[in-house]
Amino acid sequence: MQSQFESLRAAQSFWSRPRDAQQAGAIAELLDATATSPTPDTPKLKIYIFPDSSLLNSTQPQFWGLSELDIDSRTTILYISDKQPDVAGTALHTFMSSRQCARSQCFLAEYVMADQAGTLSKEMGLPERLQRDIDALDRGMVEELMERLEGGRNLEAPVLTSKLGEYCEERLSVGVKRGIVS
Repeated sequence: MQSQFESLRAAQSFWSRPRDAQQAGAIAELLDATATSPTPDTPKLKIYIFPDSSLLNSTQPQFWGLSELDIDSRTTILYISDKQPDVAGTALHTFMSSRQCARSQCFLAEYVMADQAGTLSKEMGLPERLQRDIDALDRGMVEELMERLEGGRNLEAPVLTSKLGEYCEERLSVGVKRGIVS
């Protein structure tokens, strides 16, 4: 996980525009907290992997990570599902979410980290976690996601938006042919 976070450090200049200050701040804080030699002033981060409970099944909304902040010790605590194979991407998304970053900003950061680490899927060029999340959606939810992607073309992440749209289209066409998407 540390090496994936380090690949994100190499891409920090991606968030250099003034409008990216919130994302840049959250990423810088995460990188400081995961530094190999933190200072006493560095915010702390603890990551725990929790076993998925039987309460989390495919008929209910699922979550892959939760966060809490211990103000006294300045420690952010992340709880990541053991069913999520991309712990670094999930930790990044959960941490940024805890810092009030929008989901699109979290997804973009995951994409940049996976791109820098060379872990994008071969077939679609997306982080596998995002593909897995789309695969878990039913037909109506995939269609709704496509509408949101098409309706609000994200000018800050056009490549990611386009790839997500293409994957949704493929998911719908494959699902219809195989009867996978209900």
